Parts: sequence; C-alpha cells; structure tokens
Amino acid sequence: MMNYGGRRLTPEFLQYAHSLCRQHDVPTVVDEIQSCMWAKQLYLFREYRLKPTFVAIGKGFPGGEYPASRILFSSVMDTMPQFGALVTNGQEELAALAYLVTMEWAQVNCEVTAELGLYFEKRIRKLASEFPSLITDVDGWRHMSTICFADLKIAGAFVAELRRRGLDISAQTYKADCPPVVLTKIPLTADCPVIDYIVDTMRDALNGLV
Repeated sequence: MMNYGGRRLTPEFLQYAHSLCRQHDVPTVVDEIQSCMWAKQLYLFREYRLKPTFVAIGKGFPGGEYPASRILFSSVMDTMPQFGALVTNGQEELAALAYLVTMEWAQVNCEVTAELGLYFEKRIRKLASEFPSLITDVDGWRHMSTICFADLKIAGAFVAELRRRGLDISAQTYKADCPPVVLTKIPLTADCPVIDYIVDTMRDALNGLV
C-alpha cells in the first residue's frame, strides 16, 4: 500500500480476503500501477498466488508513458464483442510497442531484477539499524522499500538533503494517519554500484541529521 506508508500486506491476509470475495461473488481489483515489473512474473499478485478480476497497470510497463496505463479484465468480465475490443484497446500503437519491449526485457532479466531488489532491501534494512534514533522501521518490498522515520521534520530534512545531492526521493507527508515515511522506487536498470551509491548517499545524509 504505497500511498499509506509503503505497507506490505502479507500473502496470507490477501489470499484470505480474495477467498471471501470469491465465496460471495465479489469482483476484486488489484492496483499494480506501482508494484508491477519488479515481480518475477511481471505482476506482484502472481507471487501472492491471487487471481483478481481486474488489474490496473502502467508506469513501468509502457516505459514510463503514463497515457498507456491500462485496466485488464478477466475473461468473466471481458464481454465486449471483437470489434468493440479492437476499437477500445487497439489504439496507441507506439505505446503498445513500448509495453511489448519492456515486458520482454523484464522477463528476460527477472532473476537479476529479483536479486538486485533483495540486495537493495537488505542494504536499506542494515542502514536503518545503524540509526535507531532516527528510523523506526523499514517496510515495502525490494525496489520499493520504504523508510519510516520517528519524526516528520527529520524525514523532510532527509529528503531535502538527498535531493540536494541529486536523488529524487519523496516523503509521504500529506496523510495525517500515516507514519512519516520516505518512499523509494529505484529503476530496474539499477545495478549493485548504483544501489551502493544510493545507500551510501543516504548514510551520509543521515549522519548529518544525528
């Protein structure tokens, strides 16, 4: 739940919620706008062994072209006639090509992407353990790991320092019922040296806030 502090819902919780929906014939919607492409099977819901009715995708799939965001329907809901489907879904040829190219690249590199995501998450968790007075928790998943701060002002100062050093990272400060969290979403092309640079820069910024 990226917009609520980067909280990662457990597979057990989601599988139970989806089972209740199936029992009562309730359609399910999975928002993969932020989580897709980092997963080995392109979609995070597949790693959670879920079968949603609808799936929202975008951002990474069309290579960052936001107008190419899509909502995928299951066969039960996709009842449009062939002509209607072609007219509705067959537009934006370049965006469709971008989808195919990035999906092919992501699938070929899925094992490396997963390893790098785990490496980034482990480094972030180790970094957090070095600053217990500033950081209260780490949540999220692989490339989308999130850092929870004890104080909103410190989170804001941390982000400001990172931006001054050229890293575009945001703090979630607009929801009163969410903890002061710094959100990270590193690109799929980030290798170990890039990850090391990001984390080392974070450490330098945190040292200046202690």
